[in-house]
Amino acid sequence: MDRSGVAAGERCGGVTMITVAVSPYHLTSREPAAMAPLLFADRVLTMLPAPISGRRGVDVDRGATRAAVDGAPGYLRWMDALSWARELFVEGVIGSTHAGEDIADDVHEAWARLQSEDAYANLRPLMRDRLYDDDRAYLTSLSNDLLRGGPDPAVSIPVAAGIDSFSARHGVVVARAEAASVVQRIESRMWTRAWSVAVPVLLQASAERLLEAREELESELDELRGAMELAWSDPTELPVLREAVDRYTRGFESARTELLGPGVRGEVKAIAGMASVAAVSMPCDAVFRSSLAAARSLASSGASGGPQAGTPAPAGPMAPAAPCASIVIRQIARDPA
Repeated sequence: MDRSGVAAGERCGGVTMITVAVSPYHLTSREPAAMAPLLFADRVLTMLPAPISGRRGVDVDRGATRAAVDGAPGYLRWMDALSWARELFVEGVIGSTHAGEDIADDVHEAWARLQSEDAYANLRPLMRDRLYDDDRAYLTSLSNDLLRGGPDPAVSIPVAAGIDSFSARHGVVVARAEAASVVQRIESRMWTRAWSVAVPVLLQASAERLLEAREELESELDELRGAMELAWSDPTELPVLREAVDRYTRGFESARTELLGPGVRGEVKAIAGMASVAAVSMPCDAVFRSSLAAARSLASSGASGGPQAGTPAPAGPMAPAAPCASIVIRQIARDPA
């Protein structure tokens, strides 16, 4: 067993669709991989940038937060970009802690592993060895990367790996976007698909509209979550999932006028669409593995930006990793604006 407490190679049964982990990159930019879980998951977990100094367990010192805002303007800009989701935080739909643990700690641990373990030597040239030493530098780098959408592997790799590690340990499902980058396409080769469904979702909506939709479709959503969990643990129960999807879809269509109706002045227009939700499992260190494969490919091709020839190779094959359960969310169709 590894830190997740799950035996390597064990099938991803026992996962919960009640709580879904979402990347802060997707949440900041309101991508389908965030918008869909904000509707159909009971609770969404994400990694939130916060000062490391002054931490007491999962509590963050208010003074450290004020100092971070004053010293890292990018942090304030990121907080402003995420302000659209304020009511979802207030209502407890979004949070960063689960069972007394904070995802940020797993992100920090992922960064530390990249710095210290021989298996990740080929990724070390992409990292910053003092990123977490100073709140200002850490919050500035992370906030700026979130606002840009994740072009800096020194930041985005530990974030993604930390979310996977945290989720595998707690039996939480991770929401993923469809594979687009080289690293994501490599990672997708590690996926083992369990099931896939197409569901209507709100691709664009205010926090208040999402809360209203969750209340309006509460019964259908409860049934859908339960059916997803059942199908994951027992593939013979796929007919139950199909029935739940049909009922949810009928409920969504019946409430469409109310869900998409005019909002208050200044509210972003609600736009619906269809999304594919595919349940997959993969090694919980898939982010590390796919990043290593991409780095080696860059090194062998002589391309700039990756490890150069002569970078130390990993010390032998990587050990088997515990499975991580994910849902890959892909937009199929979008209603006209």
